[in-house]
Amino acid sequence: MRGFDDYLDNYGNPGMGDNPGTKVYTVIGLWNDGVPLAAGAIEGVHAVDGDLDYIGFQPWATSVEADGPDEAMETAVERMQ
Repeated sequence: MRGFDDYLDNYGNPGMGDNPGTKVYTVIGLWNDGVPLAAGAIEGVHAVDGDLDYIGFQPWATSVEADGPDEAMETAVERMQ
């Protein structure tokens, strides 16, 4: 499961985005039949862990830089595909 360590490995110290006006968001989602679905975005970089396999979904999480939560979810889904 991707999360805080993945972000640090790829982007360095969490916080404001590198581009003016952007922020870093942690996006949490589920795999549904091989398709990544975003469930929500939280401002900042957060460690995420969990197991939803018992209801048939596999969770995922990643951190992205975006102008807002909607853009963050779209970017994360594109990255996960």
